[in-house]
Formats: sequence, C-alpha cells, structure tokens
Amino acid sequence: MRGVLLCLLAAIVLQNEIESESSDVFSDKGLLNLFNKCYDEYGCFTTLPPFGGTWERPIALFPQSPSTVLTRFFLYTREHHGAIEIGRQKTNLGLAPWYDQMRQAFLDTEDSNVIFVDWSKTNHFPYTQATANTQMVGAEVSLLINELIANHGADPQLIHLIGHSLGAHAAGYAGSRIVPRVSRITGLDRAGPYFEWTDPLVRLDPTDAQFVDVIHTDGQRHVQLGLGLLQPLGHVDFYPNGGLEQPQCPKMTGKIWNAIIHALNNEGFVDTVLCSHLFSVYTFTDSIRNSNCSYVSIACSSMEKLTQTDECSRNAINRMGLHASSFPQGSFYLSTQDANRYPYCRRQIIMLLKSNSVYTRVLSFNGSLQNVESVSITVKTIPNQMYQPIRQVIIFDIERQKSVTLCPTSEHHLRFELC
Repeated sequence: MRGVLLCLLAAIVLQNEIESESSDVFSDKGLLNLFNKCYDEYGCFTTLPPFGGTWERPIALFPQSPSTVLTRFFLYTREHHGAIEIGRQKTNLGLAPWYDQMRQAFLDTEDSNVIFVDWSKTNHFPYTQATANTQMVGAEVSLLINELIANHGADPQLIHLIGHSLGAHAAGYAGSRIVPRVSRITGLDRAGPYFEWTDPLVRLDPTDAQFVDVIHTDGQRHVQLGLGLLQPLGHVDFYPNGGLEQPQCPKMTGKIWNAIIHALNNEGFVDTVLCSHLFSVYTFTDSIRNSNCSYVSIACSSMEKLTQTDECSRNAINRMGLHASSFPQGSFYLSTQDANRYPYCRRQIIMLLKSNSVYTRVLSFNGSLQNVESVSITVKTIPNQMYQPIRQVIIFDIERQKSVTLCPTSEHHLRFELC
C-alpha cells in the first residue's frame, strides 16, 4: 500500500462562536464531572493537571464534541487531483496556497495518499478552546489511522503525520493513540503558548512516533509575540537562522496579530505578519522538491556558536525537511535565504583559515564551489595581539563533500585565489 501522509496544518482563526455544553455536575459521579468528560469512542478528557491547573496552563477547557469540532478528512492521490472527502462524495476544499503547494509537491515527488485534516471551524479564538480542541482532532485522526491499519492494510512504517502550529500537537495526540506507532511525525513551528514546558502528555514529544522531527522558526518569547517555541522536544530539532525570527520577516509577528489578521481575512497580510511562523511550512515544502540543495544542518547549541566560533564545525550533520534522518539526534542549526527569496536553501560550508594555527568558521552561500575564484578576508585586529598572516584558505562544501584551496595573492594575505 502507498504511503499515507496526514497534514494537520493549523492556524488560529478569529470567530465569535463558543460552544456551551451543559452537564449535570451533581450526577452520581459527583464533582468528578467538573474535571472529566467522555465522548464515546473518542475517549475521556480532563482539565486536571497536567492539562490544566498548572503554571503553564492556569485555565483549561474540555475539547468540544466531534459534532462541534467538525473535523473533515480530504484525500488526494495522483489519480484524483481534486479533494475527496473521506466518507462523502467529492467536495471542493479551499486550501490556503501554502497547504496546496505542499500537497502538490508530495504528489509530484512520490505516489502517495495525501490526507488533509480540516478543523478550521473550531481552531479559532479563544485560543484556550483551540488548544483543547487539538485533543479531539488527535483522537479523530487516531481512529482513522487505526482503522486503516487494522482493516485496510495500511503499514505504520509508511505513515507520516505533518502538523503546523496547533496541528503539530494534534499530530502528537494522534500518534500517542496509534498502535503500533507510526513511522514519523513532523512538527512545523509547533504552537508555543499553553504548550511550552508542559508535561510530555500535553504536547508533541518523542514518544508519539518512531521518529519525531521539529522545525522551529518563530520561537520568540510569548510576551514578544512569538507563536512557536524554542524548547527542543523531538528526536531531532532544527533551528533555521536560530529559530527566533526569520530574516526579512517583519518584527511584529505573533499570536495577537494572528487573530487580528484573520479577522481582516487578507491573505497577503497574513503572509506578511505570520512570516516567521509560516517559514517552517515553506522550507519543508521546498525540501520536498529541491534536489539541488538539501538544507544541511550542523549540531550545535546556538546559532552564534555555529557562525562565530569554531566549536561546532566538526559536529554531526543532518538534513532539515522531508529528508531528515532519525540519526544523529539533537539540535541542529543552519542558515537560509531571506524569507522573501525563493528557493530558501543555502549551502553550508566550512572555511578553514591556516596560519600558525587553524581556525574554522561555518558559513553559507549560494551557488557551487566550481564558481569560487577568489576570496577577500577582512581582519579585525585585537589590541596587544600580533596578527598572524593567513597562509591558506580551504572551503569545504558539507553537502557535496568537495573542497577548494586558495592561496594569498597580496603581501598582506587578505585576498586569496585558487592555488
């Protein structure tokens, strides 16, 4: 059976509809009903710790009922380019451009069943309710996948869940209910507020799939209006450009603007203000199609250490995006193009500067080493330290495992050409 890709790509949509469900808190189960609610085959949910009543989640709500959440599943295949709603007749689905681009990239690259999970009716304001609804969406997804595995020959080794923002945590809830575990879950800038530093039961974590990888692109603190989170929680976590804000994205991005912009329903404005948060989606989609550059990333503890010291230049590498590997594990950093310049991938190179000692720096650039003819280096002198002339420069392309050597052409050893 072909692989199954379920994409739970969620943002917060401003609406004013809030469900009000009555329950008899004085039933034979007493006050326990205040903190637990069950929905038939979807299971039971609680507002007790760790889902509520904690420092990270002072207020918690129950997920709304399946009939209110209105989760819908749309199947795409190479044979059926239009959306087929599972269990219903063919239906038109208005996907945002970035979702549609990802779906098309998968189908262009491999023969897969791509299932989009639409819960846009209830992933809206208030945010607390939207976070609770991720649990119901996860339960619904798990029921579908368990059915496909048990009765329709689906292989868990070929199932990959992909979720953006709140959808990443919904994918985690789904993965925790699927037996045996699916092959992979990818979290694209997982939602931070109400999830960061919570118990693993509350958020996407490495136990939810055989391999969990996460791309962080908008990890500013929530008080600074960041939508994502920096906390490393996958087997492999990627931090393009440090994972805080992306180059050439507006500074004012975050959860408050998210609600305002969706209320205005201006797609171009959404793209602008949610630039960093959506960059994870764009780079992942690019990694599906781009055969010339594979988002090589280097294990390190910060972007500053990667680019300004030689601490990480000899560390392990991985590839961000579709072709990420479950080993080596840890936190990986890389530089990309500006968020407004496609394609986004840049080649990661190691530059070795040989004098009396050897200094290394990790840099990035566009193009190929075959086009490198010369290099100019600016030297910043440090008081009371003698400058040691650079005798040789070696540039090593990490992805292609090729290098070029350059020698000085001036007496000051600041310009170098191919030897």
